[in-house]
Amino acid sequence: MRLLGLPLAIAGSIGIVALTLGATGDATLLVPPPEVVAESFYRQIESGRYDRARPLLSERQQVTTDSLRRLHEALERRSGPIEHVEGLAASRADTAAVARVELRASSGTSVLRVELVRERRLWKISRLVS
Repeated sequence: MRLLGLPLAIAGSIGIVALTLGATGDATLLVPPPEVVAESFYRQIESGRYDRARPLLSERQQVTTDSLRRLHEALERRSGPIEHVEGLAASRADTAAVARVELRASSGTSVLRVELVRERRLWKISRLVS
């Protein structure tokens, strides 16, 4: 009988959390923040994983693998091979956010402004910056 109590307590706790999140509409607890999405996107670009970068873009972005490759090349022409990517604090409203991403290379550091929108409760990049 004691063994039955623990699973019931866990299930009850999970149910309470799910109901609380559903009732409040909290979409921030389990969703990566805009600066993390922006950082992840540019890390994927920097490493040439364009297929992994594409899902981080808004559905409105009609971006091909070639255009992501050109973005990568443009970034590296500016300052050399990217050595480090870091997402910086974002400003956000309910459905839009602006994050910054710091790109460090051997010849210097640049900071990109990244615009994001919320789509299906996830932050997605709405405008590419090169």
